[in-house]
Amino acid sequence: MKIELDSIILHPADEKHIAVGSEAWSMYDLLAPGFREISERRKDWIESINKYISDRLNPTDQLLDVGAGDGIRARTIADAAGIREIVLVEPSVEMSKLARSVPNSEIFIKSAENLSEIRDYKSFDAILCLWNVLGHIPTFERRIIAALNMAELLNDNGVIYIDVNNRYNLKAYGSKAIENINIDISNPDGLTGVNGDVVYEISYGNQSIPASGHVFTLKELELIVHAAGTQVDTVAYFDYDTGMSVNNQFEGQILMTLRKSNLSLGKDDDLATQVPT
Repeated sequence: MKIELDSIILHPADEKHIAVGSEAWSMYDLLAPGFREISERRKDWIESINKYISDRLNPTDQLLDVGAGDGIRARTIADAAGIREIVLVEPSVEMSKLARSVPNSEIFIKSAENLSEIRDYKSFDAILCLWNVLGHIPTFERRIIAALNMAELLNDNGVIYIDVNNRYNLKAYGSKAIENINIDISNPDGLTGVNGDVVYEISYGNQSIPASGHVFTLKELELIVHAAGTQVDTVAYFDYDTGMSVNNQFEGQILMTLRKSNLSLGKDDDLATQVPT
């Protein structure tokens, strides 16, 4: 079956679709003790993206990680690039406690929608927003605000690296991805609905933690970043199991590189006028 991506749009919630919960960092408070164990399950994928990013950084870059978790990933990327000092943003109190042990780092206990304190403090050459952090921010509008906040922290030639779970990833999700495609095609009610919201469980040790989040399409992510005043520089796809670079969105998760647009929004601009209807 040939899929015309330009025709794939989202539909609003119905009784079969459960919206993302309120604040996802409460989930990460519970996951903090097992976060290293959980990360090891995706080691190949994480390491491939880490290398892709670190190869493109310079030792003099000012580096920020938004949704940094325990901070180890940002430290690993920085070390590979020869960067000494890093800044971490993490809203989960328990995760931020772990991040405090990361050397040569400064941590802010903030959400991506609330970065004004950092904006008044410094700007950055590279900003990381990795492993579907954007998908743990509820609502399309709040994701735009988060992306806008990151863009405002960029130096003029700075770059944002953002990766998300891709609901059209046939390789990872199989028949569920086909179901997602068909749902999007058959419900043409706009790209800003709740389709893509998911509920699931994360297990580590002998615990099972209820979780929720959002998984994206390429087109949906493009709408968000453009509304936030950024432009897409590159898009890459990585196999969720092996970490290998793959050719398209039906084979891997999405890693997008963003730069400031010449038409970037100011911090006081009305976001409501920028959201597609």
